[in-house]
Amino acid sequence: FKSLDCHDQCNRDGVIFVPFGDILKDRGFTCLSQLIPPVIQPSHLEEWLGVKTGIAFTIMQYILADLNVINSGKWV
Repeated sequence: FKSLDCHDQCNRDGVIFVPFGDILKDRGFTCLSQLIPPVIQPSHLEEWLGVKTGIAFTIMQYILADLNVINSGKWV
């Protein structure tokens, strides 16, 4: 989540993502792959992170995008 805060395109709305990583880690989530649908839904993130639906969907989109890059072997 820290990289999202440093990325101009991801942080254009001023959302601070870093605290979300700590909250999810406290809940036992240590890998992005644990946070994908259908098991985890945006409604879970809304509840756990105390965010609105739009932010929850944005987080899910970033998770899926990062996992696609990782799975393609292009992760830097």
